[in-house]
Amino acid sequence: MELQLQKPTQLASGIRLEGTPSITMGFGRVQLDMPAIMNNRAEGNISGTLRIELWDLDAPYSGGDFNGEPLAGFTVGTLTSGYCYPACEYDLINLTFSNQAERPVVMLREWNGASYDTVAFCEIADRTEKVAAPVKKAAPVARTETPKTEQPKAKATPKTAPKAKAEAKSVAKKSAKKKGSIELISINDASVADVAELKGVSEKLAAAIVAGRPYTSPNELLRVKGMGVKLLTRIKDSIKL
Repeated sequence: MELQLQKPTQLASGIRLEGTPSITMGFGRVQLDMPAIMNNRAEGNISGTLRIELWDLDAPYSGGDFNGEPLAGFTVGTLTSGYCYPACEYDLINLTFSNQAERPVVMLREWNGASYDTVAFCEIADRTEKVAAPVKKAAPVARTETPKTEQPKAKATPKTAPKAKAEAKSVAKKSAKKKGSIELISINDASVADVAELKGVSEKLAAAIVAGRPYTSPNELLRVKGMGVKLLTRIKDSIKL
């Protein structure tokens, strides 16, 4: 819900974060305490679709392109000039299912008609990690020993076992050889038809992937509507930049 600013201030950046975010990670989820989002652009200037993304980056960030691992993200919508989205707490799915992040950064990104631009960001210094509750060990169960006279005899290994193992090994080699001959699909250059050949990717999703170019890492496909962690994991070995 948008709230109107009492005294909007015209800033060069236009859209900014008012405050400092913090996160709590663990149990497959991320709790994000998000500061207010301000639109201080000129009157009548409505933003493009805004999206909040939480990343664990490989290096300190000062703007522009980046590399890292996505932790969570969600779309907040457009924002009218002179209005803001107030500070809120969000309970999000942790895309990495990890309770650790070396360099978490919150990025506010805006759709420009072809891709998302980072219009504001903030490194997170205040973060906590939840520790899983200890698992109680089950009480030991008394063992009942079987009299030696009733113990079943071990079955002899069939003589054909070595042959079966050899055949299985041969099939595995052929499969590995076949897999190595598959040509990787370029998510930055391939056509919609070629992207749609990826297992689990529909023509509609392929068109959205092509429209969202360019990508600097396969993980950026998670910002495309319809692409989830499971599907990205499934196709990751079949794609390239």
